[in-house]
Amino acid sequence: IFSISSSLFAQYNNSLTISGGFVQENSYGGLINYNYNSNNSNYEIGVLHSLFKQTINSTVDLEFSDTSLQLGYLHSIVRSRDNSISINFGVGVFGGYESVKENNEIILKSKNGPIAGAYGVGQLDFYTSDNFAFVLRAQENYLFKTLNTGKMNPYFGFGLKFNF
Repeated sequence: IFSISSSLFAQYNNSLTISGGFVQENSYGGLINYNYNSNNSNYEIGVLHSLFKQTINSTVDLEFSDTSLQLGYLHSIVRSRDNSISINFGVGVFGGYESVKENNEIILKSKNGPIAGAYGVGQLDFYTSDNFAFVLRAQENYLFKTLNTGKMNPYFGFGLKFNF
């Protein structure tokens, strides 16, 4: 005997997520995320991630920006029965470029240059239809090679996911 089960929300092979959020105090970031679903619960991801940080201490106000390409793997840990909600966790690596905004009032010892690191991510998807979801994302970037912005860069964002 064969049984056929269907879910309320279908799973597509490709999706695109666009989100914006907070990096740290006085800082913001955004990402464009492409997912390829190799099966119903595993996703290979490619992300273009930019963050813009402002560091303030008692005498200096510096602005940094990082842009990176991230490659990784995301796995769906928990899904609702109708696939309308999913909790995903993943890991990956990234490489990119860090730059410091020129400031004529101070002399910087820091330079512009490449960055590299790894990240861990948690993502919560709320599907409203087969093709559309709201996404909450929390990501911690650990930089192996960094010039200015420190070793840890958290990102908390909200976005829209489009399945195709």
